[in-house]
Formats: sequence, C-alpha cells, structure tokens
Amino acid sequence: MPKTAAADIKALGFTFGQFNLATAAEFDAWLDAAIAEQALLLEGRIGSTIYSTTATPASTYVKRAEKCLVAAELFQRRAIAIAGNAQPNGEEPVTASLDVQQKKYRTEAQELIDRLVAGSVSDDTGFASGVSVTSHFPEDVDA
Repeated sequence: MPKTAAADIKALGFTFGQFNLATAAEFDAWLDAAIAEQALLLEGRIGSTIYSTTATPASTYVKRAEKCLVAAELFQRRAIAIAGNAQPNGEEPVTASLDVQQKKYRTEAQELIDRLVAGSVSDDTGFASGVSVTSHFPEDVDA
C-alpha cells in the first residue's frame, strides 16, 4: 500500500490542468495510478521490510522518497505534455526548468533510498561537534 496520497502530491503544486486532464476526479485517478506504480518500484528497490516499517525516522524517509519519485515522474510527464504542445518560437523551452526540478527530486529520492538500504536512518548530515575543557584552577606544572 502506498505511503503517499494524491493530496500529498497536490500539495507540491501539481494540478490536473498541467497534464491536459479534464477534471479533478480524472486527475485523482491518474495520480493514484502513478503513486501505486512508484510505490511498487520503491518497495522493490529497498525491500518490503524497510518499506513497511513504522519506526521513525525510517518511515518518514520512505514516504518522502516515494513522494519525490512520484514528483519526478510527474515532472517527466509534464515535460512530455509540454513538448507535445510546443510551438517553435525561438524561446528556450520550458522543459529545461522542469528537467532541473525533476533531477532535484530524483537526487533527493536516491539519497533517501541509499540511506534506507544502508541501514543508516540517523539524520547526521551537517553535524559537527567539539569539546573545550577549561578550569579556573592553575595548572600545576611542577608536579
């Protein structure tokens, strides 16, 4: 069962008009199919045990990775829809910016998948620490 719902994807800003669909209901059915497809692919990549975990933060990573994979797929489909309606006028194609966003989603999904598969679910990126020891007593250098 997918971890992502159509509402999660709509919250990313996707609408039925972007994909030449006539109604919101048609979009919901279309989204459900895309989500189900990406959920199966993700489960195949990380294994059913990790996919079905309820422990955090792993479950959060699974859901986010799935959402990123769906978003990347929708950007691909959006680029195809735009390319099918393209009118050559000498301007830079809109699909270039879609490709950049798609790559960002795919990269984030892959980072989460790598973390899940490696068994590392701690979020330690960017963490650094140090210790400083001080005292108000003078050091005894003769001892």
